[in-house]
Amino acid sequence: MSVVRRPLAVRVLITGVVLVGVVFAVTTVPGVRSRPGFWVPVDGWLQGTAYVLMAALVVLRPLLVRRDRLLWGLVAAAMTARSIAFLLFFSVVRTQQPIPYPSVSDGFWITSALLLLVALASRARHGRALALSRLLLLDGLVGALAAAGLALAVVVPVLRAADAPGTPPAAVGVNLAYPLLDVVALVLVAALVAAGCRAERPDLVLLSGIVVSAAVDVTYLLMVNEGVWRPGTPVSALAYVGTALVCLAPWSSAAALQERPEPGAAEEPDQLTRSITAPGIAWTAALAVFSLVGLLVVGLVDDRPSAVAQVLLTSAVVVAMGRGLLTLREDQQETDTMLGSSALERQRFAALVEASDDFIAIAGLDGRLLYLNPAGRELTGISADADVRGMGYEAFRPDEELERTRSVAMPQLRSSGHFESRTWLRHQAGRPPVPVLSHSFVMRSPATGTAFALGSIQRDVTDMDQAEQRLQQLADERQELLTRLVEVQDDERARIAADVHDDSVQALAAVQLRLGLLERQLAELLDDDQRRSLETVQETVAGATGRLRHLLFDLESPARRTDLVTALEEAASYVLGEVGVGWTVDGHGATSLPEATRVTAYRVAKEALVNVRKHAEASHVHVEVRTDEHGVAVSVLDDGRGIAPGHDESRPGHLGLAGMRDRATVAGGDLEVGAGPEGGTRLRLWLPLPSTGEVLAQ
Repeated sequence: MSVVRRPLAVRVLITGVVLVGVVFAVTTVPGVRSRPGFWVPVDGWLQGTAYVLMAALVVLRPLLVRRDRLLWGLVAAAMTARSIAFLLFFSVVRTQQPIPYPSVSDGFWITSALLLLVALASRARHGRALALSRLLLLDGLVGALAAAGLALAVVVPVLRAADAPGTPPAAVGVNLAYPLLDVVALVLVAALVAAGCRAERPDLVLLSGIVVSAAVDVTYLLMVNEGVWRPGTPVSALAYVGTALVCLAPWSSAAALQERPEPGAAEEPDQLTRSITAPGIAWTAALAVFSLVGLLVVGLVDDRPSAVAQVLLTSAVVVAMGRGLLTLREDQQETDTMLGSSALERQRFAALVEASDDFIAIAGLDGRLLYLNPAGRELTGISADADVRGMGYEAFRPDEELERTRSVAMPQLRSSGHFESRTWLRHQAGRPPVPVLSHSFVMRSPATGTAFALGSIQRDVTDMDQAEQRLQQLADERQELLTRLVEVQDDERARIAADVHDDSVQALAAVQLRLGLLERQLAELLDDDQRRSLETVQETVAGATGRLRHLLFDLESPARRTDLVTALEEAASYVLGEVGVGWTVDGHGATSLPEATRVTAYRVAKEALVNVRKHAEASHVHVEVRTDEHGVAVSVLDDGRGIAPGHDESRPGHLGLAGMRDRATVAGGDLEVGAGPEGGTRLRLWLPLPSTGEVLAQ
């Protein structure tokens, strides 16, 4: 939806209308004018300018905004007719001798009133009805009857005086037209309220202006009838206010300038589309009193009161009485319903709390107990018939928890409205305290938000603690098994390495030494083919010796005798130094890791370095070790060609990614392999420390 904001011209016109109205109202204050009567500069030129400004202001509304264009077009036509009537009266009619009655100005004034009636009828026809109660409909009917009855009661005497012998028929018609149009306008206003048309701020301002104008017309007729009417009085200022309200109405709300959706489109709900409920009975009583006063005034003032007015006012009183009786009946039914609903809600609440397995307590704001449910009594060893009222929270906390409750829990509960903690409940029979998860909160009135009690829900977590203990025990056993597995594996690796070193390597070294001695002894007897064959045998033995020495390095684990960072530095130097790949190893807090964790991290990271040397085509590798209270993280980042998605190489004799993941999983950790932040490959290994299970369980 698009919103049409007030243009600059509209703001200027509104300012002008308000300023002229203030100046004109000041001139009508008794004592301001030097002499009574028509004052041309003010009552003529100033008011004439104001009526032109007001007509222009309301004419702009249908020209600039499509919404409710018919309604405000009719209002604009009415205000234009009213301004023309005043200008004709000021410039022409007033100067004639004698002043004609009725005049051409009266024609425009009556036309203006008729156009306003059509506008009201249009608003009633096209306004969207709201969901109304019977009480609101009766209030509208009482208001309409009272307004019509009082208007007729005032108008009838005036018409009698105006219909004196010798009065021209046209004058009688005009005298009759003005009050009848006002009565119809007041009835339409009341009908609009009773019909439940959606009342936005412009509608309310428009209706207020019409009511004020009707009141001014009635007052004018009464004053003319009594011979006390003269221009420049506060009544004239009130007439200006009524006209100004009508002209300001279309611009009184920016929300009302918002275009409605196209037909069939869903309109956003707002506060204006909600159902209207009837006001209190005081409003009906006021209308009834108003009608009774009208009846008394009619009977005392007029020696020939209007029968129709008396019937209307009496009907208003009767309908108001019926509305009052209906209100009392509906209020009684509503009270009974609310009491029944409240009792049902209390029954449901009691059933829920009584059936709960949690400790549920309600205490006063001073911490003294008001209620404790059966489960709470059972957890704390209190019998079902024991009176718990007046017990303080101190009675339910072990001695070692009292200080924390006083200094931390209660202050935070009162300041923030809630407090959660892991604590214990004291057993009143002297049994061990019960571990609980506690949630305490301030209870507030739904209507006022005022705190009236403290609530606490505490759940027994004994089974949870036992499960955590079993989980910790399993974690410790797993860590112990892992440690033992690593020790057995590395012990076996060390035994194999020792056997290879003492047997195979030594034997090959001896063979290589004898081959060298044999070559020197037979140097003169060997031909070229035999010499090349001997050199080939020597190279084969030397290669086998080198591979065995590499195997010895693979079998041995420096992480068993030194910290993880130092061991990784040795591995990087050995694996990457021969191929010219640069490397760095950074580590913090990795000097006191368990042996099993060090060995597992070392072997996975070393295999990653081997993969970099063989496959990455990298120029530099960065290894980083980080530890905290939960575990150790080892990251291997290279600047090589990267790894293809889904690649998982595993060959006999090599861990491969799958084998590395298996080793990490057995140790309770995880392995992630992916692209580095600036290319290459990043491998991240995380292994838990022995205390991780306990920390996670908490």
